[in-house]
Amino acid sequence: MTRPEQRLTDFLRSRGFAWLLTMVATAVACVSFMRPMPDTPADMGLWLPSPGLWLSDSPSTSFVSAIAGSIATALAMVAVNRVFNLLRTVSVLFAGLFMLLQSATPTELTRFSGAPLLAVAMLMSMTALYVSYQSRHNTRRVFLIFMTITTGAMFQYGFMPYLIVALIGCYQMRLLNLKCILAALTGVVTPLWCCLAAGIIDPMAMRLPPMPDPHLFFSLPVAPKLTVAIGVSLTAGLVCGTLNLMKVISMNARTRAMHGFLAVTGIASGVLCIMDFNNVVFYAGLLNACTAFQVSFTVRLYGHRRAYIAVIALTAACLSCILWTLTTT
Repeated sequence: MTRPEQRLTDFLRSRGFAWLLTMVATAVACVSFMRPMPDTPADMGLWLPSPGLWLSDSPSTSFVSAIAGSIATALAMVAVNRVFNLLRTVSVLFAGLFMLLQSATPTELTRFSGAPLLAVAMLMSMTALYVSYQSRHNTRRVFLIFMTITTGAMFQYGFMPYLIVALIGCYQMRLLNLKCILAALTGVVTPLWCCLAAGIIDPMAMRLPPMPDPHLFFSLPVAPKLTVAIGVSLTAGLVCGTLNLMKVISMNARTRAMHGFLAVTGIASGVLCIMDFNNVVFYAGLLNACTAFQVSFTVRLYGHRRAYIAVIALTAACLSCILWTLTTT
């Protein structure tokens, strides 16, 4: 790699570039907020009002909360990397890429939804699982993980599939035994039992998620933009994740387990975006977080082999999505 290419790689991995992407994302969010808000697929909870309805009467509060939720997700990503050295680098490129991906996905930074809650909850679960590696007798964190996800499911049914993801994570972290399973079941039952006892929920009033309706989804003007933005994030995550796998497979067992759970979380989010496309906005935030991690790790592993191309390509694709969104109604 030539010296100019090395300088470019160093710049892309610098804090300055991450801040630049964050400022671009914030500016795009502000401009988008001033435009007419597009209709998006509605979300719903199993019993309680979904996060998308919490601030629906105050667009400005919803906008500020959406920005704050994405920033909180980016900070949680930085914390995970700092504590566990997940990407083996101090670069915060992934935080900037995450904010850029969020700005490329319509309404992610302009309207509050359950997406940042899911992303933060799963990053917290990731932290708890990483800390508990091979600690089979410490089941309190497993209980908290499943209790958190179940509580989220009462507000947004999209949390439910992540119970399976968390169980796979327990297996990857070598925690899966009878105590772990009992702790997980207790974590699922506890919030439901407490809310039932307090009269907050009624078992007979459970709202089942609707079947995905392609005609309803693609009748929305924002549907093609959402589809392309999710496709960009999913493609980048799959390509970079595959490249990373070739290197991770030769690393130590704990590193393989940590990156394995990151990959499972990203794959599950991508599959859910495709299968449950009516609720795609909810899964997009976590998918973008996983993709940002994978692209940054590719730059770390293949920095000497022109990995900067991945960052430039993803940035160009995101900017194209942003321009499409801002120049059309």
